[in-house]
Amino acid sequence: SVVDVELSDGHSMRAAYLVGCDGGRSLIRKVAGIEFPGWDPTASTLIAQVEMDQEPEWGLRRDAAGVHALSKLEGGPLRGVLVTEQNLGHIGEPTLRDLSEALIAVYG
Repeated sequence: SVVDVELSDGHSMRAAYLVGCDGGRSLIRKVAGIEFPGWDPTASTLIAQVEMDQEPEWGLRRDAAGVHALSKLEGGPLRGVLVTEQNLGHIGEPTLRDLSEALIAVYG
């Protein structure tokens, strides 16, 4: 069987497979009507590249929610952020506000 996909620019593609690598909240899976049988999540991590006004304390931090990290990225002003979300009840894609609140909850 084949998969026909219409792209946002109006073009279409045909392939033997469609792979959605967009995470547990997969928009591709939901739009395609594919159910996700399995377990509810036990953890959710936000990963981002950000610019910061101040130098934070770099490195890993662990707490009851999970592992968090702030790191310098090579070749520019961007910094890597990894923060475990405190609440798993999210519906939809995370927002900048979600990332900000998660960082404040961990780093103050």
